[in-house]
Amino acid sequence: MLEKFSVTNFKNFNEKLTFDFTASDYQFNPQSVKEGLVKTAIIYGANASGKSNLGFAMFDIVQHLTDNASKGSFYQNYLTKPNKHPCAEFEYCFIFKQNKVVYRYSKTDHETLLDEFLSINNKEVLSVKRTGERKRAKFSLQGAENLNQGIATANLSIIKYVKENTLLESNDDNTTFNQFFDFIDKMLFFRSLEHNAYLGLENGAKAIDKDIIDRGNVGNFEKFLNEAGIECKLKVVVDENNEEKIVFDFEGESISFFAIASQGTRSIALFYYWYQRIQSNKASFVFIDE
Repeated sequence: MLEKFSVTNFKNFNEKLTFDFTASDYQFNPQSVKEGLVKTAIIYGANASGKSNLGFAMFDIVQHLTDNASKGSFYQNYLTKPNKHPCAEFEYCFIFKQNKVVYRYSKTDHETLLDEFLSINNKEVLSVKRTGERKRAKFSLQGAENLNQGIATANLSIIKYVKENTLLESNDDNTTFNQFFDFIDKMLFFRSLEHNAYLGLENGAKAIDKDIIDRGNVGNFEKFLNEAGIECKLKVVVDENNEEKIVFDFEGESISFFAIASQGTRSIALFYYWYQRIQSNKASFVFIDE
């Protein structure tokens, strides 16, 4: 689980911002805590205070460690203006069954990766230094010691390089390393502000109604809407293009779901689209920007 996240010099976060999930005293809301960490939280604040930017910062890691969706338009104007530093800095602290993982890196923009550092239980296992005159990489995970040091000059993550090019030996550190990678691969950010968009978890897009139909969840989706206070009856019809779509059923008269659904109902449908995946325990960390 993610224990703590810090970011500096990214968008409106000129000074270091730390978001700590450690639960000190949550007796008023124990269902929001798991293993000493806050697992469910709401971020609120004034307009333009950085709520969305916090999500973008947390999901910057998706760009260089996974092949999942990473929307570059979210990361325009990457560094703080005016900026005090030449790069943005990120730090993630994780806990996996009492094993602590710390991952730090810096970037000059969304796609240009500089220094990286990964430690497991306070022991440095992977790092690369790309700033300064001497560029060097360090590989200490068992099974990765003899990897090409020339990676220090390439614009790619040595963390991902090790994951994709090494058969790591079976030990506690490597198991924790794989758990860390699995967590990042299953992170999900989604929003319906302006237009539907997402980061992480998977790659490629699918129409919401087609996805619900293909999963056989139309009846469950109808129940979900009714429990949310949207009284309706749904069914599936085949349109003039021989494609299935979800419609509202008004005593035999059908109207396309997305033709008349309110923006709020559309947002709920988007949530249900991703909720199908969250229910299957596919997502490790979810940020909903609403």
